[in-house]
Amino acid sequence: MRISFSSGIRVEECRRKGLRGRVSASTLALLLAGQMLAGCGQAAATGSNSPRALTHLTLWLDYTPWGAHVPLFAAEKQGFFHQEGLDVSIKSPSSVTDPLKLVTVSANTLGIGYMSDVVTAESQGIPVVSIAALVQHHLNCIMTLKSSHITSPRQLAGKRIGAAETPADSVILDTVFKHAGVTGKVQRVNLNYDYVQALVSGRVDAVEGAYQVWERIIIEQLGHHVNVIQLQNWGVPDEYELVLLAGKSMISHQPGVLKRFMRAVSRGVTFAVRHPAAAVGDFLAENPDFLGSYPKTGRQLISRSWRLLIPFMLPADASFGTQSQARWQSLARWMYGNRLVTRSVQARRLFTNQFLST
Repeated sequence: MRISFSSGIRVEECRRKGLRGRVSASTLALLLAGQMLAGCGQAAATGSNSPRALTHLTLWLDYTPWGAHVPLFAAEKQGFFHQEGLDVSIKSPSSVTDPLKLVTVSANTLGIGYMSDVVTAESQGIPVVSIAALVQHHLNCIMTLKSSHITSPRQLAGKRIGAAETPADSVILDTVFKHAGVTGKVQRVNLNYDYVQALVSGRVDAVEGAYQVWERIIIEQLGHHVNVIQLQNWGVPDEYELVLLAGKSMISHQPGVLKRFMRAVSRGVTFAVRHPAAAVGDFLAENPDFLGSYPKTGRQLISRSWRLLIPFMLPADASFGTQSQARWQSLARWMYGNRLVTRSVQARRLFTNQFLST
């Protein structure tokens, strides 16, 4: 659950500003109006008599390139998309809300987004579906410095916890503290996503919203060690942290294209797991500006991030991309029960496994 970004923020802060809020009414109006344009664009894309060697797709990232995108750039660099007859343009959006909008208003467009956004979209009539879970579990967590000796939410009574203080952040913390039976007052500090500096400077005793496969690494590169408190152990439904999004129109009209796309992505994941150093090299080759943002630590950051992400993408109990109705239903009920959405939704309408490689 994340909210929108602003372009002038440091890369790690930009990447962490997700969709912790509802899709606005104006966004909904734009999406619904754009469905007519999507239909026209789809007709133009499929009705041409001109033969094409490759089918062009645009894939919008959740925001700036980072560790979770390593397999995608590996698939591009290694030629897996081309081998499936696809020409895939991987792009970074100007806002984290753009992928969800664009997959419903633009033909041949896919995106990376958040599980909670799909629930919100369905509750508002926006025709978007998750076609695969890119990451199988929460990356968001509560993080403390090891020097604090805080390893449980119960130890936060009388302490300060920093978060983005969006509606979803507030509900997450309320859920955790209730589940943990925290009775003492916990001071909440609005960090505006500045998790790293707030924690290492001692301004707060804990942060909620940082990724255990990104900010954790940055904190360790600054010479500190951290404790990670998993949200799903304290009453918050586990989430597929990142999901691949497609519009319902594309699902109906181009199932073969989506099947080929997922085959190539799956090959990218397999390659990146078996050859992590080569995959990181592919990522850096495709994103030359990344090391400019992290001139001394960037290669180690992206390498460690990807290695930490592997068990989140390929856990022992699930194949890549698979999703369960029970997981979707659990999140949808929790969001509705905590008024993060105004209408209950049916989990079976939120996702599909039909395009996954077998």
